[in-house]
Formats: sequence, structure tokens, C-alpha cells
Amino acid sequence: MSSEIKLRRYLSIIIILCLIALVVLILKPIFLAIVTGLILAYMFHPVYKRILSFVKEKNTSAFIIIFIVFLIIFLPFWFLFPIIIKQMFNFFLYLQTIDLVAFLRHLFPAGVFNEIFYTNLSASLSGFIGKLASGISASFSSFIINLPNSMLQALITLFALFYSLKDSQKFGEYVKSISPFSEKTEQRLMSEFKNITRSVVYGSILTSVIMGVLIGIGFFVFSVPNALLLTMIAIVAGMLPILGMWMVWLPASIYLISGDHVAQGALLAVYSLIITFVIDGMFRAYYLSKVGKMHGAIALIGMIGGLFAFGVLGFIIGPLILSYLLVLFEAYRHKELSNLFN
Repeated sequence: MSSEIKLRRYLSIIIILCLIALVVLILKPIFLAIVTGLILAYMFHPVYKRILSFVKEKNTSAFIIIFIVFLIIFLPFWFLFPIIIKQMFNFFLYLQTIDLVAFLRHLFPAGVFNEIFYTNLSASLSGFIGKLASGISASFSSFIINLPNSMLQALITLFALFYSLKDSQKFGEYVKSISPFSEKTEQRLMSEFKNITRSVVYGSILTSVIMGVLIGIGFFVFSVPNALLLTMIAIVAGMLPILGMWMVWLPASIYLISGDHVAQGALLAVYSLIITFVIDGMFRAYYLSKVGKMHGAIALIGMIGGLFAFGVLGFIIGPLILSYLLVLFEAYRHKELSNLFN
């Protein structure tokens, strides 16, 4: 091979690497918005196919899905956001009026804790509430400042959703054409993707939303203050591994009981336990372990790691990455690693 041919080859490799680096820089700010659009496209693809069977036109069907997503996600957020902000302000005002030290003095007999303990506890709680209020205020200010950027990200998500639905078949064929894996491995990876995505989306996110809404109805029925805000917190807490919605409904029940509403607090606790047992204990476990065919510990590790690495979308991306890696490990364990690319 002549030196000129080698030089051209090296230059081609350098140009390709430079272009890849530039593409990464371009897509990095909008990566999560694109992934969100792809996930929404996966979730709404069955509905899109059903609409397409009636409409017989891809663009119109995709626009109908965009309109549905707007009604389900963006429109409620637009109307509920001011109410949530108002309830959040009221909630922090209430936190500043809570005298936990007096509650502990009433709960435990005299002499269990000394005065130094109560003084340090009071100072720690005051500092925690102050930092929490400052953090929420800073986050809200940052959200308002970055509102144009957030709207642009939402627009990119809708674009990604639209073209992912309209050109889903072409996109799938293109990915297969450039895939280095064998056809058997492609089918296995696609099956893993569908199973894990379905288990996380339905078993974690959708289950948490349904369960949070049902528990939120309990908040409204039993007259818990700032019920809408607590419902949103419960939904988010339900998505987070290890935590769970008990961190929201249990303090709400204690609040009602301590405020001389013993029956309401007890009924809220029983109602929330039933909802948690039926939905969380049955549906979530089914989707995460049976449908996803992934061990609960692996799914949990993937969700936690993904949460730190990618934010909320890490609930899906984390388990997916682990599942793909497990496919390679299984092939290596059975001495079939070379068959992945044949």
C-alpha cells in the first residue's frame, strides 16, 4: 500500500471522527428531548397504527397523536402549574409553623431526651426547612429563566415524536441496514428493548401515575390541605426506587390524626395501603419481573444509576443499557460471542 493511499485513509478517518465529534456537540443539548420523543413514539405507536387504519394517511395520523399528547401532557401542565405553585407556597408557610419539638415532647415521656437534643433538633429542622425553601425557590427561578429553552425542548420532542411515528418503518429498516449484529441477535435485542421499555414505562411510570392519581383522590376526599401538590409529589415519589408513595400519604394521615381528624386519617391510611398493595404490589411487580424478564435488583440498579446519569429518563435508559449488556454477557458465558456478528 502506497504512502499516498495510507495518507488518504488516515485523513478520511480523521474527518469522520471530527464529524462524529461535531454531531455529538450538536445533539448533546437536545439529546434528552429527542429520546423523550422516541419514548413517546413507542408508547403511542399502537394508537397511531389504529388511527392510521382509519385515516389512511401518515402525516394526519401523526398530527392526531401530537394533538393527543398535547392534551394529555402539556395542556394540564399549563393550567395546573399556577395552582401547584400557590399550594407549594402555602405548604412551605405551613412547614414553618410546625413545632416538631413540641410534638416529640408530647409523644415521648419526660427525660427520654435532654434539652440539648431538643435544641439541636430545632436548629437542624429550621436549617433544613430554610435550605429546602431556598432550593425550591432557586429551582423555580431557574425554570422561569429557562422557560424559552424548555419550550424549545418541548418543540423538539414533538418533532421527534412526529417523525418517529411517520417514518417508523423506514427508521427500523435503516437501523437494521447499519447494524453490525446478526439477524438473530437483532431480534433478541429488539425483544429485550420492547420488554424492558414496556416493563419500565407501564410498570414504573404509568403505574405510579395511576396510583398517584388514586391516592390524590383520597387526599381530596379526606380534605388533606394542598392535595394537588401532594398528588404530584406522590407521583414523582412513586417513580423513585426505594422511596415510594408512603412518604407522602403516611405524613398526610399523621397530620389528619394529630389535628383531631382521627377517622379521616385512619381511613386515608387504609385506603392508601389498599391502593399500594393492589397496584404497586401486583401490577408493578408483574411488569418489572414477568414482562421485562429482568431481575428486580438489576432493574432497580439500572433505574437508580440511570436517574443520576440521565435524569428522569434514566428510569428507562438505565435498565435498557443493562439489558443490552446482559445480552453480551450471556453470549460470552455460553461461548457464543462470535455469533453476535455473524
